[in-house]
Amino acid sequence: DLMASLGRLASDKNTIMVVTTSHSKQILERLLGHLPIYLLPENGCIYRTPEGEWKYADALGCSCATAEDNSLAEVEEGTESTAGISSPRSRAASSSADTSDHGWMNGVEEVLRYFQERTPGSYIDRTEFSLKWFFDNTQTDFGAPQTRDLMIQLWAGPLANAEAEIVVGNRYIEIRPKDSSIASNLEKILHHEILDADSTSDSKVDTCVVIGAYPFRDQ
Repeated sequence: DLMASLGRLASDKNTIMVVTTSHSKQILERLLGHLPIYLLPENGCIYRTPEGEWKYADALGCSCATAEDNSLAEVEEGTESTAGISSPRSRAASSSADTSDHGWMNGVEEVLRYFQERTPGSYIDRTEFSLKWFFDNTQTDFGAPQTRDLMIQLWAGPLANAEAEIVVGNRYIEIRPKDSSIASNLEKILHHEILDADSTSDSKVDTCVVIGAYPFRDQ
């Protein structure tokens, strides 16, 4: 039983467990909130410590991880990538999330709903920091062209000057704050919470095991 195995690992004082997901805080807390582990919903933009305290990764400072460019052709190929929106870095790190930093989200959702109405089988998932548009229940020869058109509309509209990026996944796209990949956020959280950021040796961890399926650009 998976939950029993996770419980045994979580109870081992010599084991540090971190669970990541792009889904919402509410979903992850409902499933695993009873375990004394690190929970990183929404690609680690927010996280919970084993003691139950919720924090924002933005307050930990910037990471050295960066996004790479890609092309619209990857939508048809079903590969995963990140399409960065070029604009000055202006987000200041803070201990709490300011919804004004993500003012682009309402405009993006409006465009997504427009395409949802015109793409049978597609659906939208909104969290505190990101939006996803899924077309896994649509015909590929219709869903892929619709997704390309959707991305063009987003680039030309609500994301034109926004601190946001588009991630192309397997039959979905995600719009999220720039530089908020699970890789960059996890790096910040691990160094702040577990590793000694001022030391060259990672003395607290001698073995690391990673299990999961992540977008290529977030690995």
